[in-house]
Parts: sequence; structure tokens; C-alpha cells
Amino acid sequence: MAEMAVSDTLIRLPNRPGFDERLPHLIDAQTGADRCAAVMMLDLDRFKNVNDKYGHPAGDRVLVEVGKRVAALLRECETVARLGGDEFAVILRKLDCPGQASATAERIIDAVCRPIMLREGEVSVGTSIGITIFPDNEGSSDELMKCADLALGEAKRAGKGCYRFYDPAMQEEVSRKHAMAEELERAFDEDQIKVYLQPILLLETGAVTFAESLVRWDDGTPGPLAAGEFIDVIDEFQLAPRLEHAVFSQVFGMVKQWHHDGIDYPVVTLNLSAADLRSSKFCERIIAAVEKHELRADMFALEILETALFERGAETVENNIRRLSDLGFRIMLDNFGVGHASLTHLTCLPADYVKVDKSLIACIQPKDAGETIPGAVLKLAKGLGINTIAEGVENERHLSWLMSMNCDYAQGYFFHAPIPLKTFDLYLRGGVFASSEREGLAQYRLTNS
Repeated sequence: MAEMAVSDTLIRLPNRPGFDERLPHLIDAQTGADRCAAVMMLDLDRFKNVNDKYGHPAGDRVLVEVGKRVAALLRECETVARLGGDEFAVILRKLDCPGQASATAERIIDAVCRPIMLREGEVSVGTSIGITIFPDNEGSSDELMKCADLALGEAKRAGKGCYRFYDPAMQEEVSRKHAMAEELERAFDEDQIKVYLQPILLLETGAVTFAESLVRWDDGTPGPLAAGEFIDVIDEFQLAPRLEHAVFSQVFGMVKQWHHDGIDYPVVTLNLSAADLRSSKFCERIIAAVEKHELRADMFALEILETALFERGAETVENNIRRLSDLGFRIMLDNFGVGHASLTHLTCLPADYVKVDKSLIACIQPKDAGETIPGAVLKLAKGLGINTIAEGVENERHLSWLMSMNCDYAQGYFFHAPIPLKTFDLYLRGGVFASSEREGLAQYRLTNS
């Protein structure tokens, strides 16, 4: 009975209590020793996909195989334990230098990512690893585990399938994020989270046909913060529902007013996160919000980062994209050309528009013809009958090249910076969009066409 209390009955390795029992002995043994030791925390990547597709019994067999593979790489004096779920921990002992921990981490990553054969079929998972070195990072068992966990979080943010060593700066980053999360809570309470709109022009006529909604944190100080500076905190501290409510209420409320007042207005685009698309309830939430404001789905376009197609829950993401399209929303595949999206995704998903990433547009040179990456993306989309939008148009050179390539739409600071929603409303009600300060650019009339 005592053995069962400290062992994982599924994969016959130490469990969390068993690991916690062994870790203090490691600390005592290393105190004053010339050599170092390491504590690793492992979290499996893409494991949820196995459970979702084949069921939990298949997932259990994957855990057993992963446990065997990791244990086979360790020396007799070292330990691997299953902490729970798809989390494992490893104790490495008698290390001459941290580089030995790096080598072991690389071997573990390579071993775990090898395909696993199940009765249901072949599956592939991966692992991310956080490492803390003792006695470089001294402390209690709980403190060492906390350090390894912080390093694990950093590894997962770095793109998964990699390892990271604990650094004291990680704790400073955690403190910064906690402070920012508290400030964001107040920002939502005080309506400091604002929607800005950036015009997207139809290049053939110069008409502003779309407007991308962008989030800004405007606390009254000069220069509001762009979403990229705080979106990781929104996700990590489960503030996404508050952000969603703020964006939906501002955008749908304004479009409802424009529609009621009979004003010509562009199709407003909304940026969706991978978390939105992984949620089984998101489709219901967004269509409920649209209908609450007496609007229709076809009045809006949804921008989807191509990276969302490759994160965990990719099958759910693709199903939700199809459902949103069926509901009437226009679908834009955002930042295309810098990730891993392929011809398969363009042909299988209901993409109405492809947005060529601004990093590709920035590389355009006057002598460039179509034999460039952005040129290839434009030709590919055109060949499939998908409308093209260029992001990050900053100068006349970009514009001329895009027009020579028959790109359909463009947006960027060459035309206009993102505009506060209320200011955009004033431009619409004036009947004429704000004229550009750049020489040679005319005013742009708004249209729904």
C-alpha cells in the first residue's frame, strides 16, 4: 500500500508524492558537493489531439510509451516521475556541468517526438522542457519546482519542442505580468481598452472597403499600447472574455448605429485568436452578439492567423472556421506567407481573402518582378480565385509594385494609421474619409461595394 501511494499505477513510475519524497534527498546530497544536479519539468505537446481523436485509453498508452522512452535515457542514479496529466519530472544527478543537462534534454525531445504506433494508428507528440540547476539555483523543493516550471513556460512560449534553463529574470517577468494583469482589470473597469480602425483600400478605385479593428490600451498617457504589448497577459490570466466583450460591444454597437443611420460604412474585420477558434462555444458567442445588435454575419470579416492552424486543437480550429463561414462571416487568412500554411489549407478552408504579411511587403524592391515570395503568394491566391490584401504598405514603391501585380486590396501607414473608433465615425458622417497628409494621395470615398 505504501508503494502504491508514491507510484503512478498507470505507467509504474513515481507519482507526484513519490517525486516530492525524493527531491529533498537530492538537495541534501548535493549540498557542499562539487558536482551539480538538475530538475526538469516536461509537458507533452499535441497530447490533447490524441485524446480528442482516439480517446483517453489511447492517450494512456502514449503516456506509458513516453515514460518508457524517458526512463531508458536516464542513469540508475536518476529519476523520472509522472506528476499528473501529461506532465513529467526528471531528477538528474552527478552532473559535471549544465551542458550535460542540455544533452539529456535534447535526447528526451528527440525520443519523445518519434512516432508512436497504437492500434488506432500512428501518432506523434512532442515535449517542452524547463530545467533548473542545483546548487546554482538554491532553495527548497517547492522553489526548485517553481523555477523549473517557469523555465517550462518559457520553453512553451518559444514554440514548444525545445528546452529552457531557469533564469532569475523569468521571475521578474512573472511579477511584471501579474502587475500588468491587475492594471488590465482596472483598464476594463474604466473603459480604457479601445477599438481603433485601420482602412483597407480597394486598389482599383481607392475606396475604403474594409476596416480592420485593432485593440489599444488607452490610459490617457501619450501613445496608447498596441495589443501586442499585452495580449500575452490577456491570454495567460484568462482575461480574454473581458477583451472579447469590450471589442464586441464597441464594434457591433458602432456598426449598428451606422446601419440605423443609413451611413455608408466598410466591412469591419475582427481578429480572432487561436484560443477563440479552439473554443467549442465561440461560434455561438459571436453570432449571439451579432444578432443581439440586430446585425448580420455577412457585415463582418474574421481575420485568422495562419499559425492558429498548427497549434493544439487544429481539427477543432478548422471545423470552427468552416462553421463561421457557413454562418455568413467572410474569412481572411492573416499574416500569410510567414508560417506553415500551404496550398492544402487554401484549397480546403473557406478562405475568402489572403492577407500577405507586412514583413514580405517590406522586402519589395523597385526591380522586383513576380519572382518573389510576395509575388508567389499573390499568384497562388489569384489562381485559386481568392482575393488578396497586402499589409504594411508604407510607401509609393510598395503601392506601385502591388498594383503591377494586380493585388486587390492594401492597408498600411502610407494610406492611414489606425484611427480611434469615434474619430472614424466622424469621418464617415462627414461623407469623406480623411485626406492623407502624404503628397499625391487623394481623398478616399467610403463604399460598401
